[in-house]
Amino acid sequence: MFGRVEGGGFSKFSIVNKTKSFYKFRITYSSVKREITLAEIQTGEVKRVKAVLGGRGIQNNIRSMGIREGKVLRVVTRQPMRGPIIVEIDGMRIAIGRGMAKKILLGDL
Repeated sequence: MFGRVEGGGFSKFSIVNKTKSFYKFRITYSSVKREITLAEIQTGEVKRVKAVLGGRGIQNNIRSMGIREGKVLRVVTRQPMRGPIIVEIDGMRIAIGRGMAKKILLGDL
């Protein structure tokens, strides 16, 4: 059985315990393609947004800034001392904190 795991990769999982309203899964990661977050890429790199993780509130905040799945963004600068990351998307420059940047998954163009 195959299932989608957080992060966008595919992995095998098996149902260990099945009750009326509770499923317990044992996930085994087998050749899961790792996607990189915005907090991990370097200045000048251009990537496409693959997914926005987190709860409904953080997703709404990120999407309201114009960062949505399928958009292409470029990292302009990474401020030192764990400061914000400045990205350019659709001609706009946006400063994003490191915590929020960890919720944005990126992939190749």
